[in-house]
Amino acid sequence: MERLALDWASGAIRFDGEGEALLAAHVQGTLAGIGGLTIEPIVPVAFRMRRFYVRPPFRRQGIGRKLASALIEPALARCGVVTVNAGNVDAPAFWMRLGFTPGLRGGHTHIFRRPRV
Repeated sequence: MERLALDWASGAIRFDGEGEALLAAHVQGTLAGIGGLTIEPIVPVAFRMRRFYVRPPFRRQGIGRKLASALIEPALARCGVVTVNAGNVDAPAFWMRLGFTPGLRGGHTHIFRRPRV
């Protein structure tokens, strides 16, 4: 959360580009999680999940999945690729359950490609 605040204050990341978003999940008036989506600077025509965090008391309740889906679905309507840097020990498994695959490149660790129909 501190990094999110620093990025916002400096103007480095404001989640205000075309298709970008910053969402918060609340449970009974308490901030349970937060996550953002920005244009991916390394992969052309892609988005990147950023500053995704679910507070420990709210983990394993589906909040992270709902928050991620709310960000991913509109992104995939605009482009076919979303990346994430899953740095936390438990994070890679979370992102892989959502359909991301390992893909270490340009600062991200996992990538989601829109399924071909």
